[in-house]
Amino acid sequence: VKRRVPKSFSKRLKDVMTEICSEENSEELSTMALNSAAGPLLQMLVKACSDDKTLCTTMVRSVLRWPEERGDPSGEWVMKLAMDDSGSHMLESLIPVMDSSDRYTVT
Repeated sequence: VKRRVPKSFSKRLKDVMTEICSEENSEELSTMALNSAAGPLLQMLVKACSDDKTLCTTMVRSVLRWPEERGDPSGEWVMKLAMDDSGSHMLESLIPVMDSSDRYTVT
């Protein structure tokens, strides 16, 4: 039996993701992506907030250790994520919410 998810739930998830992105520095947030407990939670938040491009961009740049100024993400860190059991799933959840131009920068 499927039930509709209340809109208040979606709003609360966005609030949680906003708080996490603003309170954690990029290094801490990206390290959480490798954690077997925190990683799946971050993945779920990214999927739940996929309609908010600004919030997703903030999460993508934090997890990939991507400097504020344009530049490129940390290639070494992206490879570490890709090779990690939890990190690879996180990377997989980030790719669909990235701007198309950013996807090519990461790959």
